[in-house]
Amino acid sequence: MKKLFLLIILFSSFVFGQDLQYANHLNNLDYEQIKIVSDEIIAGFRGELKFIKSQNTKEGDITMIYYKSDITDKTIEEDLKFGYCNLCTEVVFKKYYNGSNRDLEITGQEQFNFVSVEGRYLDLYQWWIKHFAPTQTKESLLESKERYIQNYNPNVNIRFTKDGDIWEILNIR
Repeated sequence: MKKLFLLIILFSSFVFGQDLQYANHLNNLDYEQIKIVSDEIIAGFRGELKFIKSQNTKEGDITMIYYKSDITDKTIEEDLKFGYCNLCTEVVFKKYYNGSNRDLEITGQEQFNFVSVEGRYLDLYQWWIKHFAPTQTKESLLESKERYIQNYNPNVNIRFTKDGDIWEILNIR
């Protein structure tokens, strides 16, 4: 019985460690990795989505914009006309400079961290389960406490939350 208990604890620690490792990875991405991460998240969506473009903000954030494949180019153009979209799915990343120090005039290395993605539960849960809750099902995850990954060293705080009818995976950093 003691061996079984010890085995369960070791397995849980291993799984949490891997979750934490991936969560930390999401805070230290280079430019090429943000497309890979956003494509992986979008791959879990029901129905086919197509990548349209990445959009930079004044602050240096990058938004990866996807639309359902059956939406026409004209509709996409109209939807994006004012700089934001209503029909798209956005995966947002924030730019920062690792190792920078303004006082010492050290620029640091450009990196990005995952910020957020919104969608329906059935579109987002697969990515969350794959990386953060591998023992959960789509049904059990709804009631699970495994919708939060938090650790202070490294600074990780990623949540899978609901606001009204919209679900969001949010990285609070």
